[in-house]
Amino acid sequence: MLLYFRSKFYFNSNNGFKINCKIVGLILFFTVVLYVYTLNSVDNSETFEIIDGLYVIDALICGICAITAALKYRGSKIFVKTYFALGLGFLMLSVGYVILNYYEIVLDIESCPSISDIFYLIYISLEIFYLVVF
Repeated sequence: MLLYFRSKFYFNSNNGFKINCKIVGLILFFTVVLYVYTLNSVDNSETFEIIDGLYVIDALICGICAITAALKYRGSKIFVKTYFALGLGFLMLSVGYVILNYYEIVLDIESCPSISDIFYLIYISLEIFYLVVF
């Protein structure tokens, strides 16, 4: 059921959660913009592009939100472990992106393999832990 509440559109689910339709619309809009940008951009790893910064920012935001959710569910052992693992994994992914961009853009070194791969492996292992335990 779609409600009009304080000049914002909300969708009420059966669980009592309210989902702001404007926020969902913004997320979908920026997803389409990012997709169109990546399709039309020329792959040049020698320069810093907006997409490189967005990967770092997206991973940081996901990590912070997941750790915040873990702190919210302090009473439940499973939620705390899984959301903390998810958040820590995304933070490791952002560290990996920063190191990879530093090697490729600042030092101008082809970074395969590099120390950033260790952070990617930690990210993958924490995400597998999240999926298995949750």
